[in-house]
Amino acid sequence: MAQDILIQQKGQSSPMDLVIEDQDFKGAEGLETTVATLLFSDARAAPEEVNNPEKRRGWAGNILRSRELGGMLWLSEQLRNTQEMRNKVQLWAEGSLQPLIDDGLATEVIVDVTEDGTRGIKLAIQINIKEGGVENFDLWLTTDLGNLTNVD
Repeated sequence: MAQDILIQQKGQSSPMDLVIEDQDFKGAEGLETTVATLLFSDARAAPEEVNNPEKRRGWAGNILRSRELGGMLWLSEQLRNTQEMRNKVQLWAEGSLQPLIDDGLATEVIVDVTEDGTRGIKLAIQINIKEGGVENFDLWLTTDLGNLTNVD
């Protein structure tokens, strides 16, 4: 598996950032950076999801790609915490992580979404690695906060 630079949060409400150790980038031991990048890079919303074209977000690099990377989790910020919303979040997360399977890194990605308080949801993500083994991640979302924690 290729070596990624580790991206993680320094505190619960802080944004994701590169980790520096001994004046060098710290490497990721697993899929932490890949999972964070796939989930938190914004894919462009379709017109039926966001009417105003200027607010559909999206990553400019996707213009040059044959497939779009990133996810739609950012749309959950605008939705009420209902079962319908949690079903959408599950589909968005699974779609965001599909490149792990397409690129041969994983054989399966399982996402379970549950309610965590009135404004929050928890995503339990299990990634079955093609070379053997499993990586598990927990992700909590509220209307304005996403935290990714490797639970292994």
